[in-house]
Amino acid sequence: MSTNLGDRLATQAAAEEQGITAKRDASADLDVLNWINAASTRAEIAKALPRGLDEARFMRMVQTEVRKNPALLESEPRSFILGVLTVAQLGLELGPLGQAYLTGPFEVTRGDRKIKETVLIIGYKGLCELAYRSETIDLVDAVTVHEGEPFKVTAGTDPHIDHQILLDKREGPAIAYYAIAVPKGGRVVFDVMTPAEIERIKKRSKAAASKFSPWTTDYEAMAQKTVIRRLLNRGRVRLSPQIQEAIAEDETRELGADKAILLDPALMPIPAPPAEPEQPAETAAATEPAAEQAQTSTETATPAKPEPPKPAQPAAKPANTTDPGAAFRPRQK
Repeated sequence: MSTNLGDRLATQAAAEEQGITAKRDASADLDVLNWINAASTRAEIAKALPRGLDEARFMRMVQTEVRKNPALLESEPRSFILGVLTVAQLGLELGPLGQAYLTGPFEVTRGDRKIKETVLIIGYKGLCELAYRSETIDLVDAVTVHEGEPFKVTAGTDPHIDHQILLDKREGPAIAYYAIAVPKGGRVVFDVMTPAEIERIKKRSKAAASKFSPWTTDYEAMAQKTVIRRLLNRGRVRLSPQIQEAIAEDETRELGADKAILLDPALMPIPAPPAEPEQPAETAAATEPAAEQAQTSTETATPAKPEPPKPAQPAAKPANTTDPGAAFRPRQK
């Protein structure tokens, strides 16, 4: 069974999602504040962070997020801990840099009970950072198109975007958002979304209603992040499997389609192996006498004028035959 705290909590969450009852981990009964201040927490963070990142600095960022949004302390501890450890594993920074946000808590139903959960959201800069780590992209960016700016999208065999940015229009309403990516050794790819499409994504986001949500504090950045995420998810840019998974999980977390991850086999029901098809009784009974008869006929046959072999009749493959060549030898009348 997994010993890492994050793995254990994710395992328990996944098991409860599937209606599997398991003994609660004592660490899941910690409250958020106790976990932040626990001596073992820094060791857990150090194991999760990529090499070269300082766990003390990371924990200060976590504490800053809690001071900004004290309601996070009311979260179900497991969701908060998983959010923090996920940020650490991705090597992103919480806070003003806009790479990742801890939002909530949000009331959700788990089984037969209602709990408050922290939701991790990767920001615009965090998504770009993950894309660059694949080392397959020279450039990834998103742009807002404002009312009054010349803007044209051309499809077909030579797809491209014509957009003239006008500084005196920057305060006007947005009419479109587009993302561009330049793969190494490839041509520019892009995607375009309308404000209505962005709003539909926002309405599906569990974090949209919170005053601490980036949808509230950094709407334009979240709109740009959304169009970048759609571009990267369409498979037009080659990314490493780890980065693809991180982007997909960000979408499922934000939009509420929780994913059961890190399932511990010890908590999962083990399905019975499929039964092997039984050989028909008639075939099994007929096979062995046929082989024995062929063997006997070979030993007692007169070598003078052996009869030519008869064409083999369609039959099931002999089972438990000690002499594999017996069925192909001539039979005596």
